[in-house]
Amino acid sequence: FGSLRDRWFAVVKPPGFVAPLSPPHPSVEATLRPFCEGRELSFPMRPEKDAEGLLIVTTDDAMRRCFDDLMRQRLIGATYRV
Repeated sequence: FGSLRDRWFAVVKPPGFVAPLSPPHPSVEATLRPFCEGRELSFPMRPEKDAEGLLIVTTDDAMRRCFDDLMRQRLIGATYRV
């Protein structure tokens, strides 16, 4: 697999997982952590635990703010399937 070097990427979030670390629940962040070389992970959109679908992950504050701005301007949005 190597490592994740991009400033943002999308992953498939399965049902039953939360996005950020939240013990004792399985999380996308815990799954990705070994591939991210210690970089901070952020989730501009946070679906509920039972939702599934593509999840955007950012790896720096500037990119997180960019996605926050896009959402605030309603240029992107979130739709999840439960």
